[in-house]
Amino acid sequence: NLWRGNYWSDYAGFDADGNGVGDTPYRAERLFEGLTDREPLLRALVYSPAAQALEFAGAALPIFRPQPKLTDAAPRMTPAALPAATARPAAGMLPAALVLLGLGLLGVGLAYVKKGSVMARALQPAAAGAAGPVLTVRSVTKRYGRAAALDGVSFEAGRGEALALWGANGAGKTTLIKALLGLVEVEGQIEVGGHNVRAAGKAARRAVGYVPQDVAFYEQSVQATLAYFARLKAAPPERAAQLLERLGLSAHARKSVSALSGGLRQRLALAVALLSDPPVLLLDEPTANLDAQAQRDYLALLAGLRQTEGKTILFASHRLEEVELLANRVLVLEHGRLVDTLTPAELLTRLMPYVKLTLWVPEAQRPAALERFTAAGFNAHLNGRGTVVVEVRAEEKQALLQLMHDLPVQDFEMERGALWK
Repeated sequence: NLWRGNYWSDYAGFDADGNGVGDTPYRAERLFEGLTDREPLLRALVYSPAAQALEFAGAALPIFRPQPKLTDAAPRMTPAALPAATARPAAGMLPAALVLLGLGLLGVGLAYVKKGSVMARALQPAAAGAAGPVLTVRSVTKRYGRAAALDGVSFEAGRGEALALWGANGAGKTTLIKALLGLVEVEGQIEVGGHNVRAAGKAARRAVGYVPQDVAFYEQSVQATLAYFARLKAAPPERAAQLLERLGLSAHARKSVSALSGGLRQRLALAVALLSDPPVLLLDEPTANLDAQAQRDYLALLAGLRQTEGKTILFASHRLEEVELLANRVLVLEHGRLVDTLTPAELLTRLMPYVKLTLWVPEAQRPAALERFTAAGFNAHLNGRGTVVVEVRAEEKQALLQLMHDLPVQDFEMERGALWK
């Protein structure tokens, strides 16, 4: 493969002479992409500010710029048309081709099943999600006297999805979780795993694993605690042993629960929730009582359950970083009403729409850099540290980066906020 004459969807060059070929080469040299090639688990951070900052560093600072994986000296500006022979196979060859294709796919499928392929398991949630929602909430309302804790809330979640409940205290997050567990009677309809919470409560609860914010256990060992709950849930003994290993609790199996750290207690609560292998996990402020490292480890466990086992996760949270790392969608609640459904990136832009970029530029170039930013309409100034500070709205970052393409930037800092003065 000469890597020449291909179409690249992320090519940012131009075609000034209109010949259909980019005027500058395409180079695959994205810093964060290279990191994910070596550490696939980092893909959980692909849309996070950390990944954006790394890509910015790789593009702006030569010291961080990676070696290109490949270079296409003549990239196409549009995709090439398929050859006629490819688009329209000969009629006589079509049945044979279909038979060979079917046999090939069957062989590949059997090989993946036999080997327990990680790739096959990773693709499973997306394929199963198309079959229908695992969690359905329709027009759910809960009133306490004249006050509505929930007011006509409706949404669906498919297999392998993670939904975050976002809102101030009293918005209705905990009441909604209690309704999904069948702990409070509500108007409307709730189905979990195809079971109506009101008409088939036992079957619906069997499809749910619940992890509360504050967990409480009897004073016994970790192993005895998990065995006790396994008997209550009629789970096979080997399931408890598997979860001890899967959640990193094997080394603590003989410790008493009171001797565990907050992070390990949350892992034990998650193990209890997973004993019956439920398709849905409900979590109320899952990392509220954890330190930063325990929080990251716990979120990585949840992300692994979603991606490899197709668990549907619904969790209430006040932490933006938690939502960014785990959620596909964010359900925004206000006074018991579902007022919006956003992506984590959209939530970040709404809550912290401004970006402050501090640039270290050689002293001789600072006046020119400042003039460039102010002439483009950006709010920029020099501060006491001898740096150039530029303040923009989040959606203006791309225009700002284009102005910086030839600036001799020595270092930079970036932070987001609701409003800069």
